[in-house]
Amino acid sequence: MAKKDTKDKILKAACELFATKGFKNTTHQEIAKKAKANSALINYYFSSKDNLYVEAWGYSEKIAMDKYGNLMEWDVTAEEWMRRFLSNRTRIMFDCSPAGWFPKLIYQEMNENSEHTELLRDRFLKPKRNKLESVIRELLGEKVTELDVRATLISINSQYVTLSCTKSTKYYLFDKAEPTTEQVDDYVEHIQTIVKAIIAAKKAGSNNAE
Repeated sequence: MAKKDTKDKILKAACELFATKGFKNTTHQEIAKKAKANSALINYYFSSKDNLYVEAWGYSEKIAMDKYGNLMEWDVTAEEWMRRFLSNRTRIMFDCSPAGWFPKLIYQEMNENSEHTELLRDRFLKPKRNKLESVIRELLGEKVTELDVRATLISINSQYVTLSCTKSTKYYLFDKAEPTTEQVDDYVEHIQTIVKAIIAAKKAGSNNAE
């Protein structure tokens, strides 16, 4: 087997296991078994499980971007950017393919708060948060305060927290663990409506405060 093929197999296996079990509960042996590779190759290619974990984040992020696009590169209006962001953010939460690993990795890491949290947050999450804040700031208008921006961001993120936490939420919403495409489409529209209302209310509040 070619070196690149072996390395990719290890990365894919690690991504899936880290996304399912978290960093601390995933072992070398489990990764090697899933990848059908010698466990010594993990250290050979990645030096350590820690390095493999960080690379797994980058690898899973790329898979997600290949399917959903890179939100940092969207050259569109703030309204269109937010529409795409909410649509993709919602759809990826229900994605059972490898493209859905990235949000699961984020959830596992936020739950564990491992020694890698600060590094991963700065490298993978902070740039996206900053971009989302800038779009929110533009949508709310020039009179907006930083508290308004951050509160709106938290309100948006809260729409997804429960979906990340447990399958029971999906059963409650859809009467099944995995919704149909039509059900996801309906839920995307629901999220869009809620966020538009939040932004409109915040914008009106900012204007009335003057």
